[in-house]
Amino acid sequence: MNEIKISDYYDEGYRSRGANMLKFLLMPFVMFVLFGFPTSFGSYIQVFSNFAAPAFYILCGFFVLCPDEKKRTAKIKRALKKSFKFFVWLFISYTIISVAYLFFIKANWIPIILGKRVHFNFLFLNIWPEVFPVGSSIWFIQSLFYAYIFFYVADKIKLLRFYVPLLIVFYLIMLFTGEFSALAGFPYFGYPFIPGGAVTRAIPYMLTGMLIRKNADRLLTLRRPLYILFFIAGLALALLELFLLSYFHILIYYGHLIGFGIMALSLCCLALSAPKIKENFITAHGRNYARRIYALCQPVSILVNLSLGFTIVPEYFRYVIEYKSIIVFFVCLGISYLVGLVKYAKALKN
Repeated sequence: MNEIKISDYYDEGYRSRGANMLKFLLMPFVMFVLFGFPTSFGSYIQVFSNFAAPAFYILCGFFVLCPDEKKRTAKIKRALKKSFKFFVWLFISYTIISVAYLFFIKANWIPIILGKRVHFNFLFLNIWPEVFPVGSSIWFIQSLFYAYIFFYVADKIKLLRFYVPLLIVFYLIMLFTGEFSALAGFPYFGYPFIPGGAVTRAIPYMLTGMLIRKNADRLLTLRRPLYILFFIAGLALALLELFLLSYFHILIYYGHLIGFGIMALSLCCLALSAPKIKENFITAHGRNYARRIYALCQPVSILVNLSLGFTIVPEYFRYVIEYKSIIVFFVCLGISYLVGLVKYAKALKN
């Protein structure tokens, strides 16, 4: 009897339970990036949690950019529509919440938002207007939407046949506009570096996911402890990068490091290497929970901030601010669970 290959599961459209679990487990690290982490090591945890976004992009690329051309075209179209709807929904929601908040505190924000650079930053660099208190995390879904546009065009003109050269080119762009921006002669036009976006984050890591998918029977069949060792090696490399960049006085941007990419790649390979993982609540619903927590976290953060204004216990302020990332995560988790119950009840009625 022929042995079943790992690629056989995914070629048949199998949705990895391990990937769903990983998406859920990555969400606390997303909170740490956005809101910090308590204890004296909190700043380090916040920086090194930046491996989470590359991991999400790798998983998106793995499942959407499949080897079969017809299936890939259909998947890209479907993903493009879904990401567009999600992006528009978040854009409208975050804008309304931000404007309402700024109106409440009587801030003079209109002249700022009318600036041409603000528009350029948002449309081309995926930078949310700083004056808006809710929405900085939208760069992720905005970059994903832009990336799907790129892959839709690339798929149409048969450019994805050259995905390896494309991957190399985009990786170089990512490195020399980010952590190595000082070596590339930045600043340009007043920008010290180019932050995470479609070109500098989503596209290169989605191409990495495509690379894994095409070589699944080699990359996803290693002994699982090796993936953990690779993750630790990526963490060590990220530390070394920070030290060397700082030592040579060229540390400008630490939102992404090569080590973070290795950490993300290792975790994704670990999650995808076990397609037959036992079913549980997280493997079944982790993807949906991650999506809801991502959408809810910043509005919930604003509510937490507002709640501080109604307390008279000074000690409460310190603990809420210090543990904000953890508080926001569990509040979003609770709301996500309630949303799931409502959806389940509606499904039963139908």
